[in-house]
Amino acid sequence: MAALNFREDLDRLNFRELAAGTRLGKVHTRTWPPLEIESEQGCGFDTYFSVYSGQLLTRTHLMPSMLTLNHTNIRQDCLCYLMERYQQ
Repeated sequence: MAALNFREDLDRLNFRELAAGTRLGKVHTRTWPPLEIESEQGCGFDTYFSVYSGQLLTRTHLMPSMLTLNHTNIRQDCLCYLMERYQQ
């Protein structure tokens, strides 16, 4: 079993604004964090995601872009980029 299993339709969330609490997958590891996050502001996993009852959830409104389920692309680059609305 993988440490993290994404929902099968994850790529359908590409370029869609997700509400806080959107389920992205199931976490099967005690390694923390289950995803490595790098932001321009130095924010990490806890800024964007949470794990509740083994479910990987969005913590804030965000929009994934360039989202892929291709294992080779993920290993060579990343799962996706995250976009947020600017506060005006």
